[in-house]
Amino acid sequence: MFWINISLVVCVIGTMVFTKISPTVAFMVALTVALMVNYPNVEMQKARINAHAKAALMMASILFAAGAFTGIMGGAGMLKAMSEAAVGFVPPALASHIPFVVGLISMPLSLILITSASCQLLLTPAKCWASRPFRWHRLPYWVR
Repeated sequence: MFWINISLVVCVIGTMVFTKISPTVAFMVALTVALMVNYPNVEMQKARINAHAKAALMMASILFAAGAFTGIMGGAGMLKAMSEAAVGFVPPALASHIPFVVGLISMPLSLILITSASCQLLLTPAKCWASRPFRWHRLPYWVR
């Protein structure tokens, strides 16, 4: 087993140095091969992954889900409709205070929610369409 693992490491380093294959792809393929060689049983592989990367895999799945959710909402026009509805509640005289209010609301929410959830909840609609009717170029540079 030792020589198989050493040759796998040498192959990955050689792939990164001498080819144009992305290091991400090289490491994913090497991880798959290493898991199949060192832990032939699926339950053993699952136990090793959960022991070392459970939190990382959970965060990656949350980020993928948030990206898919934002893409679906943006492609279907829901994001635009929600942000335009939110803009309808704000009087034009108070439009210059939106960045301050978003910052004021997002700080406590970032302590309660995970970062990507509060970002998806508040900042994405604000960035996409809420600022269009308000002529943000007239605001001072530190507010924009």
